[in-house]
Amino acid sequence: MRLNNIQFALRKLDALQSNINVEALAKILERSAPPAAKRQEKQNYIFTIKVVSGEDLKPCDVNGLSDPYVVLSDEHGRRVAKTRTIWGDLNPRWEEAFDISTTGSLWLAATVWDRDRLVKNHDLMGRCHLKLDPNFFGDYLPRVNRILNVFLSVGLLVGS
Repeated sequence: MRLNNIQFALRKLDALQSNINVEALAKILERSAPPAAKRQEKQNYIFTIKVVSGEDLKPCDVNGLSDPYVVLSDEHGRRVAKTRTIWGDLNPRWEEAFDISTTGSLWLAATVWDRDRLVKNHDLMGRCHLKLDPNFFGDYLPRVNRILNVFLSVGLLVGS
């Protein structure tokens, strides 16, 4: 075949195309192809976050105590859950559990605040971040709902 004769090359391509039985080749490929991947629905995961307690929190009030509460927020800053306020305590015990539903991994921020009764501007006492990822809990997936428990002790997260 001459490379500089385009008319000759086009005639050869046309002849090749007419010699190939496209329908028969398509049927062979269809039979030998792997089955089409089934559409997978997104799996819902439910994480149970338990806020247990705080230890040796810093005093933020003039009386040497604090009124702490914990806010759980997602990676976009949206509040997911909030504990009750424990009034006048540096070693609060919340013992509150929250179910958080997600379709994949999710970063949470656990922020400890000191509630001020008179002022709307509450004091930040500490914060930590944790990743809820179903891949990390593969051995805890016995049910369809895939309920997972993650325990959060605020006392380990907040220093004075």
